[in-house]
Amino acid sequence: MVYCGQRMVVGDDRYEWTLAHQHEEGTSEPGAPRYRDCREVVLIAPAERLAPTLRIVFREGSGRVVSDGIYMHSGGVMQSREEGGGSLNLNEPGVVRALLDEALARGWDPGEREPLEIDGWAMFDAVYSRRTAQLEAREAARKTELARNPPPDPTSPNSLLNGEPAPADAQVAVEEHQRQHQQVRGRRGRRRGPGRRRRRQ
Repeated sequence: MVYCGQRMVVGDDRYEWTLAHQHEEGTSEPGAPRYRDCREVVLIAPAERLAPTLRIVFREGSGRVVSDGIYMHSGGVMQSREEGGGSLNLNEPGVVRALLDEALARGWDPGEREPLEIDGWAMFDAVYSRRTAQLEAREAARKTELARNPPPDPTSPNSLLNGEPAPADAQVAVEEHQRQHQQVRGRRGRRRGPGRRRRRQ
């Protein structure tokens, strides 16, 4: 296949996607920006296609910021509070999955031959909500797993770093080390006494 990007599997369907930054050359006038009309473009195609069939474009504009390589990281898009607020990182597969799901929900047909371009800002709020739901579900699953399988106490002599019970000889060695340590501390305390000071060398 000619078109090559990162792979994504949605059910039985396979897609490839990539992210591109595009802009136009600015004017040579003093103080004028070097580039203009910056935009972040997510390109998506079914795995069997030779070229991307879906272009999701985020153009810079009033209250809408896209990556410029200076103040915003690559793939970053952000809305001002007046526009609804929020930011997305288009490099994250989870964000691209949310974009794809929203495009499909809005009627995009991956089998169409003609490429389709969608204004990314028109989907921003919905995609932001989808991504937030993804992260919340992931965090809930993590907490559930921790509740079911709490991590071992690294200070316990009954546990090793890998969470497996320590063998009997290892446990005996740990207990012996702790006993010797307590004995050394006890001898030091008796030698110094409660009111004696250590003489300077």
